[in-house]
Amino acid sequence: MQRQNPIEVNELLDHCISALAPSASILSACALVSRSWAEIAQFHLFRAPHLTNPHCLTSDALLLKLYTILTESPRLLRHIRENMQPRFTNLKTVALSTIKLIPSAFINLLESPHLRRLEFAHHNRDFASVMHVWERCSPAIRHLDLCCYRGVGAEYIVLEKGLLQRITLKSLQLEFGIDSDEPFILQTWTLAPFDLSRLKALSIKFGTTLFLPSHEVEILELDIGKNDEAESYDLSSFTNLHILRINISTHIPNSILHTLRTANSELLPHLHTIVVGISGIVADSIDWQSLDWALSAFPRSLAMAEFDVQRHSREEVQGMLPDLMTRNLLRFIPTLQLTYQERRKLWWQEVTERF
Repeated sequence: MQRQNPIEVNELLDHCISALAPSASILSACALVSRSWAEIAQFHLFRAPHLTNPHCLTSDALLLKLYTILTESPRLLRHIRENMQPRFTNLKTVALSTIKLIPSAFINLLESPHLRRLEFAHHNRDFASVMHVWERCSPAIRHLDLCCYRGVGAEYIVLEKGLLQRITLKSLQLEFGIDSDEPFILQTWTLAPFDLSRLKALSIKFGTTLFLPSHEVEILELDIGKNDEAESYDLSSFTNLHILRINISTHIPNSILHTLRTANSELLPHLHTIVVGISGIVADSIDWQSLDWALSAFPRSLAMAEFDVQRHSREEVQGMLPDLMTRNLLRFIPTLQLTYQERRKLWWQEVTERF
């Protein structure tokens, strides 16, 4: 009996290729290998349409282009959870990226009664010009990933309280552009019509002022920028915290070290994992000794400290964290040939999917 080639076993292929799902370019390359690879790669490429608007289109031309592709290759239709007439109705994830006004056909995507996750990036300071999209959002949305660029401040996000129906969010990821250092205040009604009072997962820029019921939050991600004057957080107020992630670029402000020292074993009985993401090359400017001491002093409930770094930097990181190594807490997140931003996005989607 002739043995089947392992790279042609559908179960193994699906397991391997699914790990590459965040990278559309790698999936596209996999689709060109063979017919068996193409079927699995196309499933991940087309299961959730990610519509971007790089050429500042002001019409439905981009959606029409997608429709043309699917018309010419009807076999791809079975990978998309939608009926195409007259609009997408069974989508669970939608990602939109735009610079100018959003075409009406794109807004129709947000009305799907099964829509669970909305990823919305706006590359223009005039965020107020697209706030009308909230009026059409499905009440089934539970996860919002919102990216604002080019100096967008709080005045473009806050809406009138009680303006629209309330949509209860379970996770919120809020990002600003690199040139936006304005202080931001996050309150339960900040992103009307989204209700933030029952958030289970929160990802924000370090220094954001919080007026939220922190006892509900189980996953907290802090993006560490260059703001050395940001006030520290009291982690002991997050009494239900299970996972904490901090993202570091070039250095660690004293305020984040003070934040880590507020972890108390009696007040944080559920905390079991801390993740440290380091973008780019491991920098000598990072105070590794203080970071090692702060993480090693975490509650005994801590099961692991995972580091998201490039593969070639792992040995260097191990040498800089002797206390974590002694406690056998140090772990590394698999790189999977993905960029740092792709790994971070995949991590966030995986940890919030259960809510």
